[in-house]
Amino acid sequence: MIKQDIPKIRFYSYQGAWTENRIADIVKISAGGDVDKERLKEIGKYPVIANALTNKGIVGFYDDY
Repeated sequence: MIKQDIPKIRFYSYQGAWTENRIADIVKISAGGDVDKERLKEIGKYPVIANALTNKGIVGFYDDY
């Protein structure tokens, strides 16, 4: 079997071969510690995810990280 980097079906805006990345190269993930409530906003660039049972775990947003 030949490994293919280009799928047969894909969204129109995507072109070229797939790339493989480690998630740590794309986003910063940290665990533990408290949410900085002074930085927490209702709308922002980066979701803050915690072990909350509501809103898919999103407790708010940070504008920076």
